[in-house]
Amino acid sequence: ALAFALLPGHRSELRAAPTLLATVVRLGLVRRVICDRGYSSAAWRERITAAGAEPVVPAQPTHPAVAYDRAAYRRRHHVEQAWCRLKEWRAVATRYEKTAASFLGVLHVAGALDWIKHGHT
Repeated sequence: ALAFALLPGHRSELRAAPTLLATVVRLGLVRRVICDRGYSSAAWRERITAAGAEPVVPAQPTHPAVAYDRAAYRRRHHVEQAWCRLKEWRAVATRYEKTAASFLGVLHVAGALDWIKHGHT
């Protein structure tokens, strides 16, 4: 994990996506942005391209088909596995921390330790 954003439970993840993309671009680490079909919009793909990355986002079944790197998309499961590992932390899974700042701190520690143990270069 390179960055986290906390949102209220009723907010769409798409609201945090542009900020997270900008954070990763500033780190100089973005080549591809791999998203599930929930992020399938022309505006989001254009934003990824403008950031200098390749969008790997399949279209919704009701939208026109778009070209994307299928081999890269098949590796999206690594992100899902990382979330599963983070949720193995009891403090992350149950959100023991009362404030957003302290919960983000727990997420950062868990993410850093996960990167040390499972990180890929």
